[in-house]
Amino acid sequence: MVMSTAKLEPYALAIGQTTLAWNELHETLGALFCKVLGGSTDMDHKMQCMAVWGSVSNDRQKRILLEAAVNWMGEKRHKEFPELAPDILYLIGRANSLEDKRNNVIHAPLEEVSSVIVAAMIGKKVGDVYPGGVLNDHALKLANSTIHVGKDLLTEINRYRDYAEYLDLWASAIFQALEKPDGTWPKRPSLPPLKDKA
Repeated sequence: MVMSTAKLEPYALAIGQTTLAWNELHETLGALFCKVLGGSTDMDHKMQCMAVWGSVSNDRQKRILLEAAVNWMGEKRHKEFPELAPDILYLIGRANSLEDKRNNVIHAPLEEVSSVIVAAMIGKKVGDVYPGGVLNDHALKLANSTIHVGKDLLTEINRYRDYAEYLDLWASAIFQALEKPDGTWPKRPSLPPLKDKA
């Protein structure tokens, strides 16, 4: 069923914002990747790092690259920034936790509840928006993590956007601490993995 533009607009906006927040997070992770691999001020080194990062088209593989770079860091770097490796690994773990949720949001078709029977089955009202498409695994997962546990779909999409933005802010703070070391390090946020259950 085709939804009206007015009904779809807040969802389209939230999905777009979630996508942009996710993309921005990975730009920051790319900058961290270059910093971890030496943090050289040499432009050739920076361009080489960004070329390697940019050549990988899969975000999970990019995070694996960053993890490998962190695990490769020399002992001197570990001593200079003792929080760097554990904090970046924590950051990667939280991004991994968000990835499936973000993929469900991006790839699930949305439908409008059109019958009283469907409304009763999913606990919604006729006219509400929900993840539809019984043949779409992302829609089924999104429905499971929202409507089946009593969460509002739009609120949940915005929660994923906020989570990505918070990870990006923290990744940016780590980058700044590496860029201009002054002996301070950003405090690790306490971000639980995203769970389906309320």
